[in-house]
Amino acid sequence: GDDDAYLCIHEDQTVYIQPSHLTGRSHPVMDSRDTLEDMAWRLADGVMQCSFRRNITLPGVKNRFDLNTSYYIFLADGAANDGRIYKHSQQPLITYEKYDVTDSPKNIGGSHSVLLLKVHGALMFVAWMTTVSIGVLVARFFKPVWSKAFFLGEAAWFQVHRMLMFTTTVLTCIAFVMPFIYRGGWSRHAGYHPYLGCIVMTLAVLQPLLAVSRPPLHDPRRQMFNWTHWSMGTAARIIAVAAMFLGMDLPGLNLPDSWKTYAMIGFVAWHVGTEIVLELKYWMMTEFRSFSHLLQWKQRVMLLKRQCWQFMSVGMLLFSSYFYLQSTIYEQAKTLAFAGQVIIIIKPKKLEACPDCLEHICEFSLGRLGSCL
Repeated sequence: GDDDAYLCIHEDQTVYIQPSHLTGRSHPVMDSRDTLEDMAWRLADGVMQCSFRRNITLPGVKNRFDLNTSYYIFLADGAANDGRIYKHSQQPLITYEKYDVTDSPKNIGGSHSVLLLKVHGALMFVAWMTTVSIGVLVARFFKPVWSKAFFLGEAAWFQVHRMLMFTTTVLTCIAFVMPFIYRGGWSRHAGYHPYLGCIVMTLAVLQPLLAVSRPPLHDPRRQMFNWTHWSMGTAARIIAVAAMFLGMDLPGLNLPDSWKTYAMIGFVAWHVGTEIVLELKYWMMTEFRSFSHLLQWKQRVMLLKRQCWQFMSVGMLLFSSYFYLQSTIYEQAKTLAFAGQVIIIIKPKKLEACPDCLEHICEFSLGRLGSCL
């Protein structure tokens, strides 16, 4: 927010150059063009070029920054119609460092993604696809293997399980606050992702608090605790996976479209398949020999099939919801035909930007920062 912005709006084979300013995350407010001189534009081979001059300092003119200071450059593109511009479809391209627009022209680089959001996604992925999955496997299948192993006065499997789950909670808490730091509050344009994230965060905090009140082994309330603990943990894992699928498509991460969904599906399938195989192996090794009748074994197999079917149904529901949301967003995006809107923004504080000022001409091509000529 509080940005000095310059818009190049392509409409009806004409490009309009318009100074504006942004307050917070609101729509740009158009300003007078009297501060700009020698405005020119060109359209060629899908590339739009805009050039103009302005004084380095504009005393008495509001919302125009002093260009004696170095700034970060934001470059955003989106749709325009009837003179109105629409929200950019992806995160603006931001230079890696501040740029002195009065200096000699040079090539500059930038990125669409934000480091805080990258770290947020990475920590959540490690927490809910790695540490929590290993913790569940240890609690379910390593209890008989490490039955006589102890560490710091507790069973070794329990200590490892507790350490991994505590790590999951810590990583989730750290990752949870990062989008709020970046956005400065609640993100109103991230769809269902932040709501699911809040549910996951709540369950991640409640799980260790519930574990502290775990009844003794032979207490009548122990079975109720086990089911509650398992239900909350399973719900958290499923919702976390759904949140990650939705989060991958947010513009702040700028992940490659071609493989991100399939890579995530592969991770989920690997974890689900591993748990099913280990469950079958566990039953075959520990319980098959103790069955007195074949009917008991068949009942166990039917129970496993029913559980697998329930898990697959939930997974199919999540994936169907994800692709439905994807198609809805895509159809909405198609209705906004690209009309060549380019916004160059100056950020005064944390991130500032270069307005194609003075005699520099900045060439823009979709997906890349152009070069100042």
